Amino acid sequence: MAEKYGGWRRKKKRALYVYFIEVVTVLFLAAIFTFGFCKQIHIEEDSMSPRLIAGDTALVDRLTGKIFGIREGNLIAFRLSERENAAVHVKRVAAVPGDTVEIRDGSVYVNGKLYGEEGMIDMNAEGLVREIITLEKGEYFVLGDNSGESEDSRYQDIGSIEKKMIIGKVWFVVSPLKSFGFKS
Repeated sequence: MAEKYGGWRRKKKRALYVYFIEVVTVLFLAAIFTFGFCKQIHIEEDSMSPRLIAGDTALVDRLTGKIFGIREGNLIAFRLSERENAAVHVKRVAAVPGDTVEIRDGSVYVNGKLYGEEGMIDMNAEGLVREIITLEKGEYFVLGDNSGESEDSRYQDIGSIEKKMIIGKVWFVVSPLKSFGFKS
C-alpha cells in the first residue's frame, strides 16, 4: 500500500516540476520578446483619447511593422526627428504611400472615399490638406482619434510621417490598470 502512494507522490512531484519549468520558460521567452522587440513609451498627449490618454504607458511592437508593413488604421508611435531623445507621438494611420488625402466640409477623404464613419472625425482645420495631396513612397498620413486636440499630419509641424521615423505599432497598455489591455 505504501508503494502505491509513493508512486503517486513521485508522479505529483514530477508534474509540479514540469509545470514549474514550463512557467519559467514562458516567462523567459516573454521577457526576451518584450525587451528585444518592444519598446515602452509614455503617452504625453490626449490626441488619441479615449483609447489612449496622457499618463498611459504602452508597449510598441518594433518588429511586425517592418515585416508586414504599416497599414491604414494602425496605431503607430513615431518621432519627428532621428534623435533618440526626441518626443514620441502616437497617432492612427489614415493613409499609406500612394493614397490621396483631402479634407472637405470637415470630413477626411482618402482616395475619394470618406475616412471612417460619417461625423466620426470632425475636422475644423484642414491645415496642409486644403488641396488634395498624394503621399509619396515611404510617407504616411496620421490623425489623432481626438481630432480637436490632435496636432497631426494636417499641420506643418508634423506633416506626412516618413517611414524611417516610425518606431512601431502601439499594441498594449501596461499602466494604469484601468487602461490595461490590447489596443488597436
